[in-house]
Amino acid sequence: MITVSPAPDISWVVSDTTGQVSVCPLPTGPIQVLSGAAAHLWELSVEGIERADLIERTLAQFDDAPPEARDSLEDMVDQLLHQGLLTTSDHENGAIP
Repeated sequence: MITVSPAPDISWVVSDTTGQVSVCPLPTGPIQVLSGAAAHLWELSVEGIERADLIERTLAQFDDAPPEARDSLEDMVDQLLHQGLLTTSDHENGAIP
C-alpha cells in the first residue's frame, strides 16, 4: 500500500481561525500557506493515508465538486510531492523516490 505523508523535515501549523495550514521545510523554509482543498489534503496526510483515499476523502468534503476536481487534486498532490513537502512510502517495499 502506497501512502502519502508529510516529509520528515517539514514543520506545520494549522490555524484555528482560518483553517489554513502553514508548512515550512526546516531549517531554511520558505513558509507556504495552504488553504481550501490543499489544507484539507494536508490535514488528511498527517497520519499517512493511501493516495486514492486522500483524493476520495477530499472530494467528499465538497458537495458540488466539478468533474475536473479529481484531476486538480491529483495535480495538487503531485505539486506538494515535487516541492518535497509530502513524501510517499510503500509499506511493503520501503520509501519510493
